[in-house]
Amino acid sequence: MQFSLMRKTLLGLALFASTIGLAATLRAADRDEGLELFESKIRPVLVKRCYECHSEQAARVRGGLRVDVREGLRKGGDSGEPAVVPGEVDQGTLLGALRHESYEMPPDGKLPDTVVADFARWIRLGAPDPRDGAAEKPRPKEVNWDEARQRWAFIKPQRIAPPAVTDPSESALPLTDIDRFLLERMEREGLEPAPEADPYTLLRRLTFDLTGLPPTPEAVRRFTSNPSPQAWEAEVDRLLDSRAFAERWGRHWLDVARFAESSGGGRSLMFPHAWRFRDYVISSFERDKPFDQFLTEQIAGDLLPYESPDQRDDQLIGSGYLILGAINYELQDKELLEMEVIDEQLETIGRGFLAMTMSCARCHDHKFDPISMRDYYSLAGIFSSTEAITPGNVSGYVTEALGSDEERQHRQEHERLVAAAKQRVSELQSRLKGQRERKPSPGGVVVDNQQAQLEGQWKSSTHTKPFEGEDYVHDMQEGKGRNRAVFTTRLPAPGKYEVYVSYTPGESRATKVPVTIGASSGEVRVTMNQREAPTHGPYVLIGQFDFGAEARVVVTTEGTEGFHVTVDAVRWVAADLATGDARAALEGDDAITVRERLRRELDAAKQEVARLEGEAPPAAPVAMCVRDRAHPADDHLRIRGQVRSLGDLVPRGWMSVIELPESEHITIPADVSGRLQLAQWLTSPSHPLTSRVMANRIWKHLMGEGIVATLDNFGSMGEPPTHPELLDHLAITFREDGWSIKRLIRRIVTTRAYRRSSEATDQQIAKDPENHWLARARRRRLDAEALRDSMLAVSDLLKPFDGGRTITKLSAYDLGYQFGDVRERSVYVPAFRNARLELLEVFDAANPNLVTGRRAVSTLPTQALFLLNSPFVQQQSEAIAKRLLQIAPDRRLEEAFLLLLQRPACETEMDWARGIVDGVDPADEAERWSRFAQLLLASVDYRYLY
Repeated sequence: MQFSLMRKTLLGLALFASTIGLAATLRAADRDEGLELFESKIRPVLVKRCYECHSEQAARVRGGLRVDVREGLRKGGDSGEPAVVPGEVDQGTLLGALRHESYEMPPDGKLPDTVVADFARWIRLGAPDPRDGAAEKPRPKEVNWDEARQRWAFIKPQRIAPPAVTDPSESALPLTDIDRFLLERMEREGLEPAPEADPYTLLRRLTFDLTGLPPTPEAVRRFTSNPSPQAWEAEVDRLLDSRAFAERWGRHWLDVARFAESSGGGRSLMFPHAWRFRDYVISSFERDKPFDQFLTEQIAGDLLPYESPDQRDDQLIGSGYLILGAINYELQDKELLEMEVIDEQLETIGRGFLAMTMSCARCHDHKFDPISMRDYYSLAGIFSSTEAITPGNVSGYVTEALGSDEERQHRQEHERLVAAAKQRVSELQSRLKGQRERKPSPGGVVVDNQQAQLEGQWKSSTHTKPFEGEDYVHDMQEGKGRNRAVFTTRLPAPGKYEVYVSYTPGESRATKVPVTIGASSGEVRVTMNQREAPTHGPYVLIGQFDFGAEARVVVTTEGTEGFHVTVDAVRWVAADLATGDARAALEGDDAITVRERLRRELDAAKQEVARLEGEAPPAAPVAMCVRDRAHPADDHLRIRGQVRSLGDLVPRGWMSVIELPESEHITIPADVSGRLQLAQWLTSPSHPLTSRVMANRIWKHLMGEGIVATLDNFGSMGEPPTHPELLDHLAITFREDGWSIKRLIRRIVTTRAYRRSSEATDQQIAKDPENHWLARARRRRLDAEALRDSMLAVSDLLKPFDGGRTITKLSAYDLGYQFGDVRERSVYVPAFRNARLELLEVFDAANPNLVTGRRAVSTLPTQALFLLNSPFVQQQSEAIAKRLLQIAPDRRLEEAFLLLLQRPACETEMDWARGIVDGVDPADEAERWSRFAQLLLASVDYRYLY
């Protein structure tokens, strides 16, 4: 049995590093993001604001600059400078002109800063531009719908009988329908299929494809001892039933759902509840939730009926799919923010479920595909009738409490009681404030100590109650004779008034406190005994006096040495109103007594609030979600995509190019958003795209490439299918199998096609160098998550995890987040837009700003350097060495290859390995084995599937 030889020395690795250093420095992931940005943000601005003067259609090309072709921007105009230098925002004339720093373009006014920032980001990403050659030839302005509907993607999948073929092998595996479609094309192309791969290669391929983890040595020994078709099927079923399968395939969908735990826009706000959507996806794959149900829950889960609290929560969490995108919640133009959210939702649904680019129709009819502006805004009306964000200076997103109806009702009732208690506190505070501030009735004029003129040294106090207003004052037993409290007021009318003085009594009080009344007949001096309790509530009657329009009472501390004098308020009551009832009121339910009672009630109300808050039920878990607006409505077409340039009102609906039979006709009631009806339309039996798109995604993850290579674009700018009949067969089978993802996977991995060797013959290379016709298996590099997770698995450091929040330190923003020593599977690593785990970044993890069906696979020097120098890889190597040193020396090397490469070593490899691990000094044995483990982890055979 032959296996690929390992790189034998560090020199080999160095040569590997130097070779990949020759690769293009522009990452494919950046190019994908840049192309997406160009189509959604850059091209529309160029068409709308620049083509009039700088394109082939211009009467005269101003300044010699063409912006309607890629080379026009790269070459520049009459100035001789390029307008755009890919990757260099500080070079080229375009950005300076857009910023009005040199030329001023457009000349009729500077573009918004956000638009200029889009151009800067596009240039930073390498300014990818698909407009090759001469001026682009867009689709005609008027769509010929009948002609457009004849494109393969818009025709319902057709049932075609699997072709009759000659069985070219003696395999014990039966020839499946999938094999027949593939063999028929190979026969036409004159290709011979490759033989079956060896059992070690097959099990490694299957286990990584289904779980993202390597097979254990025990699994390898079990299968290779009996690699029968029955054993293969048993292995397939075991892996499909594992939690690891759901984690692996859940990650594939999270790529499509552009899942992240931060917003990415502005300062990139954290999404502390987004992990629930991740766990929802993993659980859905674990339970093999039918894909049509899975789709419906993500578009309209909040609108579905439910039979249990868990089902309600599951569906509600699923609807969070709609608000996980990259959005700048700090955008102050709230109308524009809402439209940006809707555009992001439409693009995500379009690419994810339909493999169509929707954003291109926001400003004008789609340039290349039959999607009109009316189609775009008919869909936009569905989502403008959906509440996804909440208003604010920094906007938020909609959340909803989870749990049973009873739990929510109990929590709502408790919240109602707390709100009522707080309202009671607020009302009492208002009433108390009103009592303090109310103006006296004609029968009584009150001047409080805070309104009096205080001379000398006085100190505020609230120790002894009751008193008027906020407080009363007392002297400091200093400056006796110089301390005065002067109460003056303007009376309603001259005449006879009773004068009352308020004070707080006590044993430390003075017995002869001077009080001078400025009566109209002259000043009258009397004294008060403040040790005695007042006779009229908090007041004592001083006497009855004649006053003019002005009234004055002065309280002094003269002759009160050794004792305190308190001063609170003075009340004048007109003599003709000073009845027994009025005096009784002073002694009973007067304003002061009312205030005292209100204070007691307020204290009790505050205590009730504290009691209720102490008895609060546990805080409800919440989910990011959406909900229908109270008043759904159709939306206006936006002229040139401008949010405030309203055109015709467009009825809510979907793409005109897709026609369903009358029996599947769906209408949107006026009182709902239309999201549930959109999901029904997408999963209609005759819909041409949904089942095709998902079947193609599944095929890609197992076979290395999609039947349609452009997984997220089935439009005219995408690739045509290599095997259109097979794609239709898969789409129909997928639907008829109840939209079961596991069943479709099982159908594919039990084919001969899946089990073929990747070794190419001269004939195959000559006739099909790109392996379009699948005469052999495709060699594939492990993706970032599989690479990291497999290292943790073979080092025995992988930490089992069943879901939950993994963000260890919540903050407002994701920038600068410290990941620490994370040992869970990569799908659980916090997924931020502005902070990424280094290994995932280096090895092309999906860009969470985009729908990513097909990841970039770059080859860069940083990857080799990471495998040689990363503390993470070194940590795994040391743990692997520790694990291997527990094995008997005579079996250790064999077990090492089985553990790390899931196959035995050939003799050449064993000789190479002995040269590294053999030694006489026991002190460096662990270091030798660690170095050996790290070399295997960095090897091609570790990082690739054959």
